[in-house]
Amino acid sequence: MHLDDAIDQTLARIDRAGLRRTLLSLDSPPGPRVVVDGRELVNLCGNDYLGLAGDAGIIQAGIEAAQKFGAGSGASRLVTGSPSCHGELEDALARFFGTEAALLCGSGYHANTGLIPALAGKNDVVFSDELNHASIIDGCRLSKAERHTYRHADITHLEQLLTEHRDGKDLAFVVTESVFSMDGDTPDLAAIADLCERHDAALIVDEAHAVGVLGAGRGAMAALGLTGRAAAVVGTFGKAFGSFGAFVATSAKIRELLINRSRSVIFSTALPPFAVGAAHEALRRIEAQGAAFETRLHEVAHELALAAREAGLSVLEPAAAVVPAIVGGEAEALAVAEKLLDAGILARAIRPPTVPPGSCRLRLTACVTHSPEDLARVHEAFGAIGRGSGAEPPD
Repeated sequence: MHLDDAIDQTLARIDRAGLRRTLLSLDSPPGPRVVVDGRELVNLCGNDYLGLAGDAGIIQAGIEAAQKFGAGSGASRLVTGSPSCHGELEDALARFFGTEAALLCGSGYHANTGLIPALAGKNDVVFSDELNHASIIDGCRLSKAERHTYRHADITHLEQLLTEHRDGKDLAFVVTESVFSMDGDTPDLAAIADLCERHDAALIVDEAHAVGVLGAGRGAMAALGLTGRAAAVVGTFGKAFGSFGAFVATSAKIRELLINRSRSVIFSTALPPFAVGAAHEALRRIEAQGAAFETRLHEVAHELALAAREAGLSVLEPAAAVVPAIVGGEAEALAVAEKLLDAGILARAIRPPTVPPGSCRLRLTACVTHSPEDLARVHEAFGAIGRGSGAEPPD
């Protein structure tokens, strides 16, 4: 069979399953509103939680960094070094997150696929939440460690697996997100930290959807008083920070190990100065306004949850900025997203394999700069869907 024929068959299967994906072209910066094909839409599906990606001050900080250090970094930091702005941001991140050190990475995906294999090897064992992000799953696979998946946020199941499989291994690791990207919920991080300490396991927490959002910007671990109880915390700049890239906040020893063993750090070109400068300015904003940002995000997330219920959708109560509105089947989710688009609301359908079959949803996201007018449009659009379908909004 020719490659083109094989691709045609694969795409046909994707079409029949209602799972074909397409790229949306934007004519504006990300933010609470975006322009698509000349139409301004209220944006409910981005991760720019603090509205910083289009902020003039953030952009200017990126421009100044690019003017000083260049459009790109030129190579891996281990090949030609890195602009001094990288180290300055790492020092600021370590201070903010209360760790000895921090290390920049090319993306959240680079962070997890570099961190986990650098720490865990074939004589070790890794325990991972079943709903962890694909980058964590791939990082665990690349580590060559023995792997066990525990039921989502199920502390009893995690304890059972630790009891059964920790002994006889050199090192053990438990990896979890603090705010899960598709369900928007948080696990019992304190109980997980306790289990890790009882079973001599190191805890790795991905705070991608919590930094800038919870704990006055420091994330869920800080919000719960758990700073220092994880061996490493992963955060990203491509969400609440409004820029691009990621970081690992950790001990000085682990940072040194990552510089020597993380393949995604060693073999990737360093972050461009623009992204670093913009992220550093975003960090300054979060340090100054983190508590106010958090309060406003919770208000907006609550409004989005109310609006989705007006359409008769099943809504998981948001713990942070992510508000999942469960629809069910692929076709139904696509139909609801299309109706919202017609009403000027951008809320794309999330389908398998990102979420399990039968749990297709609109992954709604709050932004601190969603205005009262934006939220009124959202309520009107979702309310019209509920009335049009004959569905009765839940009490």
